[in-house]
Amino acid sequence: MLIISGSQKSSVSKGISKVLALIVSLLYLLAKSIGSIVFSPVLLLISIPWRGYRPSRFVWIGYIAWLLFLAVLPWQLGKMLDAERDRVIIVMESYTQLRGSIGDIPYADLITFYALKNDLDPALVAAVIEKESNFDPDAVSPMGARGLMQIMPTTFFEIEEPGDCTLDIGNRADCLFDPEVNIRVGTRHLRQLLDFYGGDTVLTLAAYNAGVNAVAKYEDNHESRGIPPFKETQDYVDGILQLWRDYRHGEEIPEVSKDLISDLENYQELAVKANAIFLFVLALKLITMPHQNFRRII
Repeated sequence: MLIISGSQKSSVSKGISKVLALIVSLLYLLAKSIGSIVFSPVLLLISIPWRGYRPSRFVWIGYIAWLLFLAVLPWQLGKMLDAERDRVIIVMESYTQLRGSIGDIPYADLITFYALKNDLDPALVAAVIEKESNFDPDAVSPMGARGLMQIMPTTFFEIEEPGDCTLDIGNRADCLFDPEVNIRVGTRHLRQLLDFYGGDTVLTLAAYNAGVNAVAKYEDNHESRGIPPFKETQDYVDGILQLWRDYRHGEEIPEVSKDLISDLENYQELAVKANAIFLFVLALKLITMPHQNFRRII
């Protein structure tokens, strides 16, 4: 059993006290340095009307550090904004190519944007819309499917996300008649089916038309390739595949990162932030300008 004497306890206690004192001193110096950097411009401006006031060495060091910070900040912000600009250029160039690949069809911008956001080929989405509704946003099937991509209300309620339906209407499912809501939800549903079938477009289209349960009954049937033996579904799948080929014109579709598309979606927010940073830097420069220039202003 280890026995610690009183003198040993005292030495341990003194050692801990010294360490704590050192930590507190370092924290104090750090806080004082940061305070000097942050408040040095203000203290120097206060010293203008009171000529007898002499700023401490810490204030001058902080003022110099502040000026260096202001000199570096715009350069770093410039690099950041240049990088963001390059990202936007990449997105827009690829986006323009993809937008042109589906031609001058109704809702081409919405189709391209939400297709890319869900990692889909816009030409495939355009083919689905043409086959489903022939680009009629008010189309309603005998089964009750609605809008451009013929979304069932039950499907909409299952996969909708907050903000999908913002219209002031009594029946939330009527949002499916809004082209943007319909394409946003429809492309999300198409992406979910593609993921479920491991990227198999044929099974995805068959399930989109006949339902997942119907495809499951015939998925192991090699003769039908998993397509239910319904003429409507078979014609549906063949028709969309043909339309898809027609839209693509045999050309390769350039890839666009989903992350870049999300940047494009938030470009307005990015612009607001960039303007706010610019005004902040401008205000700091006005505050920290040389005293004689400040006196001219006031």
